[in-house]
Amino acid sequence: MPLYEWRCPKCHALTTTTDNSTPPTCTLCTISLHRRYTFYKPAPFTPHFNVSLGRHVSSRQDFLEGLKAASDSATERTGIPHNYVPIDIADRDAFGATDESMDDYHRQHHDSPTYDQLREVHASETGGI
Repeated sequence: MPLYEWRCPKCHALTTTTDNSTPPTCTLCTISLHRRYTFYKPAPFTPHFNVSLGRHVSSRQDFLEGLKAASDSATERTGIPHNYVPIDIADRDAFGATDESMDDYHRQHHDSPTYDQLREVHASETGGI
């Protein structure tokens, strides 16, 4: 069943519905939402050296077969069932990333003081030593 995205022109809130016959209204502003059109086209497969497989892969089929062989090998070696599948790096849900975890990461890596800033603070506190 297709999903349709709608955006409020005033508060920019997003809503998803399965019906596109009538535009829904914003729950915050109570005005009619505008349809948001999105298009997704997967990137073409580029031949590359795949670190997970430890070899060069020349096509998507070759990559999937390599993952299947690696899964079978790991299952045989450990006795634990494995099922390696490719994950789209743009799919945050596949990695278990949430908005909260992304915000935490951003705060830790971008809002923290840099080495130069820490060195300046240390120099001012110790008199340049």
